[in-house]
Amino acid sequence: MERAFVYGDLLFESILFEDGLLKNLELHYERLINSAKFLKMDIPISFTFPFFESLLKDEIQKQGLNQKSRIRFTLYRNSPGFYLPDNNSVNWEIELFLLDLNQPKKEKIVGIYTETYKSFHPLSNIKSGNALVYVMASIFAKEKKWDDAFILNEAGRVCEASSSNFFWVKDGIWFTPPISEGCVEGVKRAELLEKQEIVELECEIEDLENADEIYLCNAIQGLVKVKQLILD
Repeated sequence: MERAFVYGDLLFESILFEDGLLKNLELHYERLINSAKFLKMDIPISFTFPFFESLLKDEIQKQGLNQKSRIRFTLYRNSPGFYLPDNNSVNWEIELFLLDLNQPKKEKIVGIYTETYKSFHPLSNIKSGNALVYVMASIFAKEKKWDDAFILNEAGRVCEASSSNFFWVKDGIWFTPPISEGCVEGVKRAELLEKQEIVELECEIEDLENADEIYLCNAIQGLVKVKQLILD
């Protein structure tokens, strides 16, 4: 994983394993393949959905996993070279992380991260190793004693949180920023957009301030309510 380590030349999927099932696995696979094609990685013809599923299930069986867990699948360009790789072949690694079954899903205190911003381009939408904005937003939130931080795009609008997409509710209507705002194209976000009527709309800070409810959303935690929005 040398170039993945040096250049962040990788993609990863965080998949929830619960009750013996790999949640939303087809959506994870679809996002992984589409992102790999965008990054011009050479995906083997044999890397089909059944093959992807079998890789994960084999690792689960090998580890004797039988409780709720996060599975991180990392796909990386496996090539020597500097910025320019010698080739676009790939390899992968699978990691398993047990989740605390006794930890309740608590409501969050969330502020606004303002030290860096996300750009408007397709790389902003994929789950890659270029994740420093999320690292810095997470550190910023911890220093402020928040549970999480919302991230702004170059226009100063809210596009996502440090590890989540988000939704806000006003007068019974659900909203979320469109992908064009610079957010990651989240799997849980995609699931909810398929299941219920949600309006994709640019989000100003004032929209969150005036919202009736706000929810963070990712593949591992699902929907988590924001109990307090910090604007200082």
